[in-house]
Amino acid sequence: MFLLAILLVLLPVEKIEWKTESNQMLGETYLSRDYTNQLRGLFAVMIIYSHLSLGVESSGVFSLFSELGNYDVGIFFFLSGYGLLVQYQKKGKDYLKGFLWRRVVVSLVIPYLIFNVIYYVAYVCLGRQTTPLDMLASWINGHPLVSNSWYIIAIFYFYLVFFVSALLSGKRLWLTTGLCFVGSLAWMVICHAMGYGDWWFYSCFTFNAGMLWVLVHERVEGWFQKYFWLKEAGALVACIVLYYAATILPQYIGMQTLIYLGCMQLSAIMFCVFVIALGMRIRFNGRCLALLGECSLELYLIHGLFMTIFRSDSLYLESDILYSLAVLLAAVLAAFLLHKLIAAIKNTLK
Repeated sequence: MFLLAILLVLLPVEKIEWKTESNQMLGETYLSRDYTNQLRGLFAVMIIYSHLSLGVESSGVFSLFSELGNYDVGIFFFLSGYGLLVQYQKKGKDYLKGFLWRRVVVSLVIPYLIFNVIYYVAYVCLGRQTTPLDMLASWINGHPLVSNSWYIIAIFYFYLVFFVSALLSGKRLWLTTGLCFVGSLAWMVICHAMGYGDWWFYSCFTFNAGMLWVLVHERVEGWFQKYFWLKEAGALVACIVLYYAATILPQYIGMQTLIYLGCMQLSAIMFCVFVIALGMRIRFNGRCLALLGECSLELYLIHGLFMTIFRSDSLYLESDILYSLAVLLAAVLAAFLLHKLIAAIKNTLK
């Protein structure tokens, strides 16, 4: 079962590059735009696997991915935080000019609105009772019309927090990072007050970890130069131990909510450290991964619709294998086509 799960992860990977010498790294390209794009493609697929584990009657191999959804989304948070701060570090105040229109409205709000309309039309065709008002209300009521799209709503918030933090702190990047950390704490409070599910903020501090990586990456890379695999193993073990500590420790020392959330956040951060640092020695490459990375947003947003369609009264696929394959293939094809459409709209608006 475990080997089959590994094969599923590596399914879109065409080439694996690595360095075996103890004193060699793959260089700074482990966080290049091309490679992080491929990471997005890989973890977008893993998110689909984790959701399929909840959507099939006999989850089988997908059951191994059922607990990884929080960690998979954490990678996206990490890369978002890293990308924002590294661009701000390079471009300064010029990066903030038109930021709200370019990065928030054009890149997030408009694509999300398009997907809301797609879901609304599909649900109406499937006979679900929903209205345009329900669609708009779903953006803030904790029950998004677009399946599993809480992450997009969270990113809206974190982009706004970053923008305000950068305006207030200027080029003092440590202060920008600190203010965004406060923003993450506020996000947890907001989610709790609004009655959102805990998964809305389980891994939100990985966004801050990505920003922090920009500031200390030279020290981190230097630290990993020696005993690389031992330190990688330590990061993975810490991730696993913190995951189990989240449920075990509160039974003995109380403060259940605080300890649980703290351990889950730290566990997600250690998983990010493990995955990102792994790129210093091992690189997953391939045209398929690159393509999936380009349309990872669309893939993330559309696969839930096909999970609903292929288990609806109109089209119910009983075979879990056939259902899973249909969801994967339809989601990838639709994501590719929608990415082309949305890219054309973005180019027009920018």
